[in-house]
Amino acid sequence: MDLSSILKTLTSNDSVNQLSSLTGTSQTDVSNILSSALPQLLNGAQQQATNKDTAAGFANALAAHSKDNSDDIMSFFGGVDMADGQKIVNHLLGQKQAAQTAQNISQKSGVSTANISNVLSAAAPLLMTLMGKQATSQAKTAQTAQANAQGGLDLGNIVGSLFGGGADKDNDGLDIGDILGGLFK
Repeated sequence: MDLSSILKTLTSNDSVNQLSSLTGTSQTDVSNILSSALPQLLNGAQQQATNKDTAAGFANALAAHSKDNSDDIMSFFGGVDMADGQKIVNHLLGQKQAAQTAQNISQKSGVSTANISNVLSAAAPLLMTLMGKQATSQAKTAQTAQANAQGGLDLGNIVGSLFGGGADKDNDGLDIGDILGGLFK
């Protein structure tokens, strides 16, 4: 799975239908909300991953969400935690920016900010789950390769590959921003 796959899953008919049912927002509006907000959420994820003050917490959140089963979208959204989703949105965008994002999308689309916030709160856990699964998969692949090469595991390169990053630029041994970098290749 890569960024393209993550976006396809988030914007798939199944996801849009489930988000529409869950939030009482039309499918067209859900699609428009996602297309407007996903770039900002992904940018926020990248910022969380590359900021030395937030990277470890973000990596822990991804690891926790990677355990969620997203194979059946209907079941996933049936158990989605909207309060956790709002926390995710606030962490990725910042509370002020989350409100501003909802307001901007509302002005362009005519959809209420409450509906926009609900859609984003429902979609954010799936975004974290998908990114977490990607990070976990890349970490396992890198760990196997490192074990085969008899070398140490460079977690910085693993997480970095999610957002297009690479080596541990600050040589601190664990650069979460680097590990998460590959999502944005």
